[in-house]
Parts: sequence; C-alpha cells; structure tokens
Amino acid sequence: MYHFRTEHQEETMIVYGLTPFEDLKNHWIDKTASKLRYMNLLEPVNYFRPKEQITREQFAKLIVKLFGFNTDYQGTNTHIGDMSDTGENYKSVLALLDNDILNLDKEGNFYPKKPMSKAEAVTAMIRACKLRLIPESVDQKTWPYQDVSPNHWVFPYLVTALKNNIVSEIGRAHV
Repeated sequence: MYHFRTEHQEETMIVYGLTPFEDLKNHWIDKTASKLRYMNLLEPVNYFRPKEQITREQFAKLIVKLFGFNTDYQGTNTHIGDMSDTGENYKSVLALLDNDILNLDKEGNFYPKKPMSKAEAVTAMIRACKLRLIPESVDQKTWPYQDVSPNHWVFPYLVTALKNNIVSEIGRAHV
C-alpha cells in the first residue's frame, strides 16, 4: 500500500502484485495469464500448462466468466446429450448454447472434453461480442490465413475478428 499527498488532496493507493504461474517464466503469455488469474477468469492454480489445449467445456467456462453470461436459468437447450446436468461446467455450456455462442451437433452432443478449435473459438468470440459479420473479399496473396478460403464457414468470422483486432496477422497463422 502506498500513501501519497498532493497539493490538494491525500490519497492511499493499493497496488496488487500479480503472481506468475510457475511454468510461464519468460513465456510470452506470462503477464496476460497472471492478469486473467487476478481477475478470477482463470483458476487459482500454480501451473498454466501453455502447451495443453483448452477443452470445449473449459472454453465455455472462460467465456461465461469473461462476458458475464447468466448461468442461473434453464433456457431452451435443456438437454446436452453428452453432459450430465449436474456437471461442473454444464450451466456454462447451457448459457452459451442459449445465447447462440456455441452449438450442439445434430445428435445434441457438445463434446466437452474435445479440444476447442481456433475456428470455433474465433466464431464464439465474434458471437459473444455481438459483432456484425463483415462480408468482405480479401486479397488472397496478402490474406494471412492461407488455410481458410473465402468458401470456408469460418471465413466471415475470421475477417470480422481481424478487422476488430481480436486476432492478428502475426506469423501468417493458421486456423
């Protein structure tokens, strides 16, 4: 805690220290992950496990916390075929289904333990942010995501994410 005085007022400022994850020393995401944990968006654990993929249910839990979706109601999607309605992340998944952020497959399954693909994550972020899709053509020579053609289902979401700085062109990434 710091106490300081200016000419016109006296103030006390509390400065919180960010506790780094033990496995992120000198890693590019170290400070961001520590901030997210401080904001209670990540679990208070010692290890971040940066090489581990995020599961669909973990992603749902994070998005619900990040955007403040209500998990206290039972909406229109009352049954998820491959999840127990008493499971830890069931209500988070249900909230995102009811808000059209994520979808079930044709059989009503969510596949909670399956890794979340980058295409699914970008789509969910655009939907959660309630951004209008930008139907734009791009120059294929300068388009940073060479594995995504204009005919791919994620293309309009990816263009919208790029134009809104949700994703970047760094490294000519692949989705």
